Amino acid sequence: MGDASQRRHQRFPELRYAALKVLHNGTVVNDQSFCLMVDLSLGGCRVRAPHKVGKGTTVILSVGFQEEIRTFRGVVRRSMPAPQGGWDLGIEFCDPSPEVRAFLNRILEDNSVLKD
Repeated sequence: MGDASQRRHQRFPELRYAALKVLHNGTVVNDQSFCLMVDLSLGGCRVRAPHKVGKGTTVILSVGFQEEIRTFRGVVRRSMPAPQGGWDLGIEFCDPSPEVRAFLNRILEDNSVLKD
């Protein structure tokens, strides 16, 4: 998730709470923390987390939409202090399943309908 010219997917503003877990060697190493998703694309998202997570770290995100919650893996590609406190994490999704891609599409479609 470098600069905009390197992105494969268009990002859309999205304010939604999510749960974040950090993995190390395939094992969850922290209690679940809540974060705020501030943008979303089919390829990844940016979340504002309460604590620093290093680049290259694998994470698990749980996101709700309407009456459904989906959980999926991602890798932190960017980690920097947020101006309002906490940390902005750029997360690239790891091979999302067709079900997760459909779920993300529903969120993005709903978001664009609300803005029209």
